[in-house]
Amino acid sequence: MLSRLNLSARGPDSRLLPGLPCPSMTGAADLLPVLGQALAYAGFPGAFPALAAVSGEAFRLRGPVCAYTPRAPALDLSSVLAALGYRRAEVLTASEGIAPERILQLVAQETAADRPVVLGGWPPAEPSWALLAGCPTGGLICGYGPHNAPGDPYIAAPAQGNLLLALGPGEPAHAETLRAAAAAAARACWEQDRPGCAGAYRTWLHLLSDQVEPTAPVAGEAAAALTALVGARTAARDFLEAQREQLPQPAAAWVARAAALYDHLLDLLEPLSVALAAPEGEILWAHPEWRAEHYERLEQIAELDAEAVNCLRRSGEEYTPDEV
Repeated sequence: MLSRLNLSARGPDSRLLPGLPCPSMTGAADLLPVLGQALAYAGFPGAFPALAAVSGEAFRLRGPVCAYTPRAPALDLSSVLAALGYRRAEVLTASEGIAPERILQLVAQETAADRPVVLGGWPPAEPSWALLAGCPTGGLICGYGPHNAPGDPYIAAPAQGNLLLALGPGEPAHAETLRAAAAAAARACWEQDRPGCAGAYRTWLHLLSDQVEPTAPVAGEAAAALTALVGARTAARDFLEAQREQLPQPAAAWVARAAALYDHLLDLLEPLSVALAAPEGEILWAHPEWRAEHYERLEQIAELDAEAVNCLRRSGEEYTPDEV
C-alpha cells in the first residue's frame, strides 16, 4: 500500500526530516550523487566530489568500446565512508531483501540524529535510490524517490529494500588523509584497472585514426562516454580545489597544479563532448577533417589527464613543483 504524507501535518509525521532533497539521478543506478546528498544534509559540504575522488570515480575512464551505463560503483562503500570520517557507517545488502525490522530500526536511529538513510530496492524508487526521512506509525518508511519534485509530500511505503546505507556519526576527515586516499585511487585507475585510463585513451585514439572506418554507433557511444568523463573530471577538479587550501606544502602546490591541469583538460573536453552529442555529431565523427581534429584534441586531453595523476602522485613526495 502506498500513501502520501503531508509534511505540514503535526503528530506522527512531524518526526520526518525537513527539507530533505530529491535524489539527484543522472542514471538508473548512480549511487554516489545520492550518497553525496545524504552526506551534505548530514553536514559534510562538498561531499560528492570527495566521494568521487576517494572512490576513484573522479579519475576513471569508462570503456570506450561499449556504451556508458551509469551504475552502482563496484567499491567498498564502508572503506570509502571511513576515509571520509564515517567509520561507523553501516552498509547492509541482501539480494533477497533486508529484514523490514532492521530497516525500520536503522531509519529510526539515523533520522533521530538528523541523518537521512539511502535505500535501494524500495518499490517507490526502483530501480533507482531513495533518500529516507523517517518512520511514521504502522511499519512504514517515508522519503523521496527520484521521480518526486521538491516540496512534494513524502512517499510512504512498507520497509523493504536490498541495499541500505546508514551513515552513523562522523568526524571531519583530515585533508591529508583525503589527499592520500584520492591519490591512491587515481593511480589505481591508471595503473591497475583493466584496461586502465591509458589503455582506454589509446583505444579511443585508435577509433579516431585512419585505420578504422567510422560508424554511427561509435559516435553515440563516444558522446555518452565523454560526457560522463566531463562529470568525473569536474568532480576531481572541485575536490582538489577544496583540498589545496587545507594542505601543507609541498602537497598543496602539487594539488594546485593537478587542479589547474584538470581545469585545462575540461576546457578542451567540454566542447568536444558537446559537439559529439549534437544532432550533427555523427557527421563530425565521420568527416576526415573533423576526425583528425578530434584525434589531436583527445591526445592533448589524455596527456593532461596523465600529468594530473602524476602531480597527485608527487603530492606525497618531499619536493615542490618549482624544484623540478
